[in-house]
Amino acid sequence: MSDQEASKYPHSAISTWSGFVYQGKVALYHCLKLINQGDSEFQLQLDSTDDFAIYKNENLISAHQVKAKIGDYRSNYKEALEKSASIELDRIAGIKRYFHISQPINDHSDYLAPNHERVEFYAYGEFRHCELDKIEELTKQIIKEIYVRQTIFLMTA
Repeated sequence: MSDQEASKYPHSAISTWSGFVYQGKVALYHCLKLINQGDSEFQLQLDSTDDFAIYKNENLISAHQVKAKIGDYRSNYKEALEKSASIELDRIAGIKRYFHISQPINDHSDYLAPNHERVEFYAYGEFRHCELDKIEELTKQIIKEIYVRQTIFLMTA
């Protein structure tokens, strides 16, 4: 469907909703990844400091910006990268800042802001993006790893 044809239809929140669903799945994946690495002493906050954030003892540990299907070029993400690097609210200097995207782009090297804050494109294994239809598969894999690790622990205890 062309943009002209699409403009004839009423605005739909489907893409917005899809983005929120993806954001939640990415947050779940990241939390499970932390648990799998042996870290369970954290709190997850959604849509506060950033799209999601990880806190420990009421201190921000990492801020995460999630973008689904904006474009194939890094320049499409310029404004969002700048926001991720900004120092405001709990986003103080030196905290880990991650940028999650759903499709590959032409340049996924870390973004270094004028304020010297670094935003890292999040790694999903060997990739720096995770397609919308792949996040559940990765999440299920992490759950299996946690289950196996817990089962082995219980058998040896």
